[in-house]
Amino acid sequence: MLIVNSVSKSYGAISALSRVSFSLSHGDVLGLVGLNGAGKSTLIKGLAGVFPFSSGEVRCGDSSLAGDPLGYRMVVGYQPERPCLPEALTVLEYVSFIRSICCHSSSGDRTDKLLHDLDLFPLRYSLCTELSKGEQQRVGFLAAVIHQPKLLLLDEPMSGLDPKQLLAFRRFVSAESDQRITILSTHLLSEIRAVCNKLLVIDRGQVKMFEEDLSHKDLAHFERYFVQAVPEGDEEYSGVASVG
Repeated sequence: MLIVNSVSKSYGAISALSRVSFSLSHGDVLGLVGLNGAGKSTLIKGLAGVFPFSSGEVRCGDSSLAGDPLGYRMVVGYQPERPCLPEALTVLEYVSFIRSICCHSSSGDRTDKLLHDLDLFPLRYSLCTELSKGEQQRVGFLAAVIHQPKLLLLDEPMSGLDPKQLLAFRRFVSAESDQRITILSTHLLSEIRAVCNKLLVIDRGQVKMFEEDLSHKDLAHFERYFVQAVPEGDEEYSGVASVG
């Protein structure tokens, strides 16, 4: 179980997150939604242990982010919005490196299977920097799941994917989802509908909505929420709330 209890993050006088709380159980796939600057990436990075929260508590299973940061990080898989891939390593070398530091020696090697599943096997000897944006996104996802994390954090993972890759990615997120907790940050409510069973809407660092069961929900009211939140004439967000 993941328990997020009243976490906040401030940068000097600027409050990026304010007393965010929610809990998730094994098998949950949470869609984290909000406009740019709402605090989604700050929350994801904090949960990944990239930086400490200013206050609050996070627990995943028996591990506390503050009390046992190393143990906590070992059960977390994190894909940032822009995967930071090493210039000098091939795809296979990078994934093997990640596996060597994250996986227990007793765990099976899933590298070849995941390379095939993500259509990366033909690119395994290519340098990471030679890949397209969509291919780099898939490598980032592979690195996040190679050690079978209990908590999987995905920050805008669909960015750069073409329609075929997008459909395949939905399958990847759903695969083994019953064995972990997944948090998926996205602008696309169509993806929320496709893969998520819960929804958290964040605005200006605060929780505005938390829907715990999307199985019978009509997402139209979430679309109306975003339309109302977007400044008139702001084309940047014209497609944010598409429910497809």
